[in-house]
Amino acid sequence: MGIWHKRYYRLDGAVLSKHHSDTVAATWHANILGATVTQVGKQIFNLTLQDRSAGAEESKLILNARTEEKKKKWVECLHS
Repeated sequence: MGIWHKRYYRLDGAVLSKHHSDTVAATWHANILGATVTQVGKQIFNLTLQDRSAGAEESKLILNARTEEKKKKWVECLHS
């Protein structure tokens, strides 16, 4: 795995957006309906998107939360 870069993600309903900081506009957004969430480790999880606006027919994001508790909250929100 490469070097981790701190990024900010926002989930608004079924739309996930990526930001370089918490005060700037999104660099991209994607519909997460139909996405698959796979837990990889204590703080790491994969999100496989089916939305083409993310740049491909299927895009896989590997996300690392700061804590296991934050990962659990993200996974719970992504499943709801």
